[in-house]
Amino acid sequence: MSHCFSDSVAQKNTNIKFIEKNFSEFEKIELIQKRKHRNNKISYDFYYNLDDGTYIIYSIAFEEKPLLINAFHVNRNFISFKKKLLKAYQRRVIG
Repeated sequence: MSHCFSDSVAQKNTNIKFIEKNFSEFEKIELIQKRKHRNNKISYDFYYNLDDGTYIIYSIAFEEKPLLINAFHVNRNFISFKKKLLKAYQRRVIG
């Protein structure tokens, strides 16, 4: 687990078992957002739409090897969030 990821898990009180359990359910990926950070590194946010309508975001950087930067569950409706995200960031979203 990366230092950055460990800090994020602690700050957001993330249920790591829930995050791990859902990661391999790739059919739940609804969209992917490419992000460029202040240090010019690129990461990708994978949005998983869960059965209850909420979602999980997995942020992954692909440098020498894939690195999970962040992952957390968001307890709000994914479909309405997706509409807003697509409208605001349509050129950076894949999906």
